[in-house]
Amino acid sequence: MLLFPKLSCFVLKIHKPSSLNSILKTAPTKVRKEDSIRKRTLDVLLYKNVRDILATCEAGEELYNLNIELSKGSLAPDFSACRIYWKTTGNIEQDDHIDKILQQSARRIRHILIKNQVLGTVPPIVFVRDKADAMVQEVERLLAVADFGPAEEENELDENDFR
Repeated sequence: MLLFPKLSCFVLKIHKPSSLNSILKTAPTKVRKEDSIRKRTLDVLLYKNVRDILATCEAGEELYNLNIELSKGSLAPDFSACRIYWKTTGNIEQDDHIDKILQQSARRIRHILIKNQVLGTVPPIVFVRDKADAMVQEVERLLAVADFGPAEEENELDENDFR
C-alpha cells in the first residue's frame, strides 16, 4: 500500500537529469548579432595592440629586430584563445626561426596586454603563419620565373584603323 499515491505519479513524470544534460549539450548555441560585432571589435583591438607591442622593444629586442608583419587577429568563438596571423618571408629557415621566437614570446606579449589593461581577461595568444599570404607569395614567385613565350610586338594604331 502506497502512503502517498499522488506523489508517486508526480515522481514518474520528472525527467532524468542525464537526458536533460544531453539535450542541453546538443542544442546549438545561437550567435547573436551583438556577439559577432563584439568579437570583430575585439579581434581588431587585440590585433592592433599586439602589432604596436611588436613595433616597439617592449616585448624584446629580438622580436623588434625581426620586423614581423602581422596580417590579422582572431578570437576563438568561446574567447578561449587569440590567434594572431603573421606574414611569412618566403625563406623556410627564417620563418621557422620567427615562429620559434613568437611562440616563446607569446606569454610575455599576453602579460604586456594584461598590464596595459587592453581587455578585462586576455586569452592565451597563439601565433599562426598566414597560409593565404604564403600561397600568394608562392604564386608571385612562380609567375616571376614563368616563361610566357616570345614577347609580342605592340602595333601602333592609327586613327584610320578604327573607321
